[in-house]
Amino acid sequence: MKTCRPRLPLFYRATVALSLFLSSLLPPSQAAEPSLPPSPRPPEISTEDWQKIFGEEAQVIVARLKAANGITYYEFRNWDPNHWGIGGARTYVLAENGQVLVPWRFQLFGDDPPPWVRLGLSFPEAVAMEKQVYQKYIQLWGFEEARKGSLDTYMDKLAATSIDYYYPEVIEAQKELGLLPKDFVPPPLSPRRQRSLGIMLGEEEPKPQFTAEQNRAITAKLIELVRANGRGDKAAIEKASRELDEIMRPKPSEPNASSEREKP
Repeated sequence: MKTCRPRLPLFYRATVALSLFLSSLLPPSQAAEPSLPPSPRPPEISTEDWQKIFGEEAQVIVARLKAANGITYYEFRNWDPNHWGIGGARTYVLAENGQVLVPWRFQLFGDDPPPWVRLGLSFPEAVAMEKQVYQKYIQLWGFEEARKGSLDTYMDKLAATSIDYYYPEVIEAQKELGLLPKDFVPPPLSPRRQRSLGIMLGEEEPKPQFTAEQNRAITAKLIELVRANGRGDKAAIEKASRELDEIMRPKPSEPNASSEREKP
């Protein structure tokens, strides 16, 4: 079993998952018993791989699709009896011929989930995956509550809507299910978040954080820091740490005093 993470930029997660947002739509008394039971381990995933991925944590399969490329795609959510069986921690799993890949899983300060089309699905297949998730919300809370939750997700002014709700397949799935109007256009994102969305959709290239020269300097300084730690040389450790911080967070250059005097 291989675990990998797509080379996507890091973003702070403003919302954990749609399920946690929608959980506020019903009174707590209705959440006493889960509506969905834990899912059994699918045959495409071996017992050993299942243990490596999830350990003893029960899961619910909220979406599963055998794609045209021969790979079976899964979206798991942790089973949470306090939220009708569906928790907010997602895990994406791909299975083919006994090989299992985990391209993404939820972490509080991790990457946003990649669009399914970035993981090999066609657009109609990606829409089908997303529709399965929303169909479960309709099953749990009814159409009107699910529709209200979808609209509120985009219109809530007090919270920043997570980038993945702007993926075309997510919006299209909700439109096809009638949870969003056919002519629905989500509110515009800020320029910074719009660029983040473009990067996630593969429409823009992320800018490298450091130049090649800075990367070499950082590597050399890290080696120096490790060696200083090994010697227990406190002064050398502090010096290497300070210089490493200066490389990674350079201060704005100050104007040259002589050049300032030469200005008319």
